Amino acid sequence: MKKLLILLSLSLLVGLAHCKNPFEKEKKDNTPLLLGLALASQQSYEATVTIVGYLQQESGHLIRDGRIRIENATGKPEYLVANQGDIQEFTKCQTDTAPMTVDENKQDGQFTITFKVNSAQGAVSLKAVRHKDKEANNAKECNEIANFETKDYTQDVGTALLNIDVKNNDKKDQVVVQEEKGLKIFIKSVTTVVKGTYNLENPTVGENICDGKNFTGIPEILSGNITSNKTLSGAAQLQGTVTVQSGVTLTVEAGTVVFGNRGSSLFVLPGGRLVTKGTAQNPVCFTSSQSPGSRFPGDWGGIVIVGKGKTTRTATTEGTTPVTYGTGTDDADNSGSIEYTIIEFAGNEVAPGDELNALSLYGIGSGTKISYVQVHRGLDDGFEAWGGAVNMDHLIATGGLDDDYDLDEGYIGKIEYFIGHKYPQACGGSPSTDPHGFEMDGVHAGGTCSSGNAARCSAPTLKYFTMIGANISGGEAARLREGFAGTLENGIFYNYGATYFIGGAHTSGYPFNSYTIQNTVYGQQGKANVINSLSTSNIQMTLTSLPIVSEGSVPEKCGFGAAKPDYTTDTASGAPNTVGASVAGKWWEGWTVYRAR
Repeated sequence: MKKLLILLSLSLLVGLAHCKNPFEKEKKDNTPLLLGLALASQQSYEATVTIVGYLQQESGHLIRDGRIRIENATGKPEYLVANQGDIQEFTKCQTDTAPMTVDENKQDGQFTITFKVNSAQGAVSLKAVRHKDKEANNAKECNEIANFETKDYTQDVGTALLNIDVKNNDKKDQVVVQEEKGLKIFIKSVTTVVKGTYNLENPTVGENICDGKNFTGIPEILSGNITSNKTLSGAAQLQGTVTVQSGVTLTVEAGTVVFGNRGSSLFVLPGGRLVTKGTAQNPVCFTSSQSPGSRFPGDWGGIVIVGKGKTTRTATTEGTTPVTYGTGTDDADNSGSIEYTIIEFAGNEVAPGDELNALSLYGIGSGTKISYVQVHRGLDDGFEAWGGAVNMDHLIATGGLDDDYDLDEGYIGKIEYFIGHKYPQACGGSPSTDPHGFEMDGVHAGGTCSSGNAARCSAPTLKYFTMIGANISGGEAARLREGFAGTLENGIFYNYGATYFIGGAHTSGYPFNSYTIQNTVYGQQGKANVINSLSTSNIQMTLTSLPIVSEGSVPEKCGFGAAKPDYTTDTASGAPNTVGASVAGKWWEGWTVYRAR
């Protein structure tokens, strides 16, 4: 018996490394390896449950400033998978001051909570608490109360027993609310996913590569420092922080998949290079080592590249082994080339409040090439640049839970033909409190920059972009602040909490914004184009409907359906065909990925 268990455990580990799927109906594979994986998986049932709902007072008015917690139900068998930490969420709090009842078209009072359970049927307890002595009565208090410490939420609101029957679908009847005390719950949606199941229709080339379908064998293990030139092909697996040293080039051949274990990341030091040789027919993919269907934002760290370009300060990167950046002066530096490459399920939190981004670029010079790159389902930002002058084109950020594009500390490059697309909260994962399309700062906090200072402001050119939000509270289309001096043109913003935001008053030391917005930028009709008095904009608030041809199966099936998004600008919305990422054609087709997990 002991030998059998060891054999099954080894089969499970190897199977996960391959990302094979024993339950996939379309592909039969009766090898002993997959049989062992199937048997082992049956012995360790795990399902992920995501509930979107509203928390109400017994009067029916929404509770817009409470925290909810999910716990094992008293007197019931333990149902929650261990080591998830505190499972909690804050009910959305917007600007309405009068008591409100449920409105599915608004975010006010809404919560999204995700947790894992150890069997198909069971029960959990939902508990709601409020701040010990404060409630939110207006927009200002809404913003403040969401930032109060969790320990100060001690006023009991009520409890409810949730009976769960996992059916591996998106039907609301999987959760039944019972025994409400002191509150009412309105459930908007329920999505469950059983570990080891994966029903993806019409996969793209990129999805097949990321899911390991084009690879057989054992992945090459990468760990520690890479001290001489190295080429990867087929598959590799990252363990811990993997560092490409100065003077070393890491090359990744077309069609290669790199799996990131939990806690892993790839760092490229100044003088080092990362070269990915993906093509539209055979992209490169960096993804989670978890099984397809059981991958989630934050499964692994991401890619961090540190160059020799200029920034507004010298500091250290994020990550478990921070690297110094900002000492370079070469804005023409070459850190390699990244082409037709997918980076997904990244953003692991390495310390409280310190998550890596999918692709972090510190002082990257214009000698570097970054073209046709997708970041998908990241826990933190998608693309973030600190200084440098690298030019980028044909970028796409999908399903991210924080900012899609974040440019800081003196970045002066050009970005053309790029897309941001937020996913519905029902697709899993909790968005940050401010998941913007753009978040762009001219200089680091407390710094100064102007034409007369050595420390320049961020002054990128952003052209031909399509940004689609999910109407998430606190998520603006663009937050431009702290001396941002860039130019925006030929772009589209649609379906954000507020269409446009310009940074408000700052403490002494921050410079005044001096950006330029051409009148070829379009926003959603009925939304505010500026949310303070610092400046005005030329944004044309004329869009009356979704400004792209289709979001594909993202809204209904979280990207698992046969239909893929078509980001071609739809002129029926009020946007001309001279704006948006599709000016360069359907360059995203075929190689990109869309499934939510």
